[in-house]
Amino acid sequence: MIRAARPYALAVALLATIFAATVIWASTPPSSASATPTNILGSDGRYTLLFLGSDKRCSGALMDKTAERCGQGVPYATDWTWSAANDKAAGVPRDQYGSERTDVIMLLTVDPFSGQTAAYSIPRDLYGFPLKPSLAKSFCRAGSKIFTDKINALFVRAQQCARSNMTTSQRSAWDKKLAWERSIVAGGLVAENIAWGLGVEIDDWTLTTFGTADIMGATLDNIAPADTIVQLNEKTRPYFVEGSCDITIPLSAATNESCSFKVPSSLWTGFGRSRKYDDVGPRSLRHQRLVAGITLRVLQAGPFRAAALAELMNLRWYKKGPPLVRGTITRADVSAIFDVIAYAQPALALGPDVAGGWKSLLMTGGTDSAKKCALAGAKMRFAPTTAKLAATMSCTTAWLAPYFGPVAGHLNEGPPVAP
Repeated sequence: MIRAARPYALAVALLATIFAATVIWASTPPSSASATPTNILGSDGRYTLLFLGSDKRCSGALMDKTAERCGQGVPYATDWTWSAANDKAAGVPRDQYGSERTDVIMLLTVDPFSGQTAAYSIPRDLYGFPLKPSLAKSFCRAGSKIFTDKINALFVRAQQCARSNMTTSQRSAWDKKLAWERSIVAGGLVAENIAWGLGVEIDDWTLTTFGTADIMGATLDNIAPADTIVQLNEKTRPYFVEGSCDITIPLSAATNESCSFKVPSSLWTGFGRSRKYDDVGPRSLRHQRLVAGITLRVLQAGPFRAAALAELMNLRWYKKGPPLVRGTITRADVSAIFDVIAYAQPALALGPDVAGGWKSLLMTGGTDSAKKCALAGAKMRFAPTTAKLAATMSCTTAWLAPYFGPVAGHLNEGPPVAP
């Protein structure tokens, strides 16, 4: 069951949240792993986190066009403050001006008992994602079985329509919230719907605002100087990285920069996006690889992690703005999550889709040859017609089950204890 979000003091530290979102990977558990005091694994024996990346950024006086994030501006500037007054001034429906799309949608999971791990990305342009019947109205699609828009707009529609699917008391509480506070409710609805649609248990979700990589990279460079090594193949190499990858050899065996690249933190945003030069599928897979490289740096940095990163609690670009990170992970969860991610280092060093490494999955196209059924839809459509929706969902959940399904023999058990 997804934990309830905490928008204020209990929100996890900025980088702790991001790194928790990026470090849920594993391989053979290191012998020195410590027991985790908190059961973060839910009921299925694994930890699964939904990582969302927002496209929301400043405009007008607060826009820093060089960094694509909020500049200092003035403390109480209103051109990006989420409020009903700004919605009215902009001539848009309630909460639309303060809404945001999630251009990064990534599931990260680890089975700490076997060391199996996977990343699963949903491209932002995927159309026709299934809707949980009880939530369809919350996404402005009452009575519909699919979301008749790109999946990155689920978050927007939840901000606009969640109120219509609430009880009287829930509406009263909703009306007292700022728009960014409502976005936390929206995030919970998105997580619930994705969990239902894919047949997986999501333990936590986290959302980072656009430009957060600027702070993350600068801080990590300061407290843990090292290179961020990103392992690529021909499909995930952005246009500005020269050279080619010989994908016939394991990435860990590469002796030159054809498959492993040093990516300075100042290039993280551009490296992940590169939007005008390749499609959303390759970008989604590249996000996974960038996340893996950043994660490895954190794990190699040693015991500084939680204490140093916790100092960045609840950061905002400006006083009336939202926290740069929202979600369900709390300060109390961070230590347990870092204990679990200690299992990550071997798999991250090996790379994606190699023996002992982590599995990289993408939700688009494909056929399960064993079951002879189409999975994840065709191209950027989950299912061409509603008539095929149930079959596509069934095949997709079966495809994901070995990586995201319940861990046999360890249900409701809690994390393993080191000998």
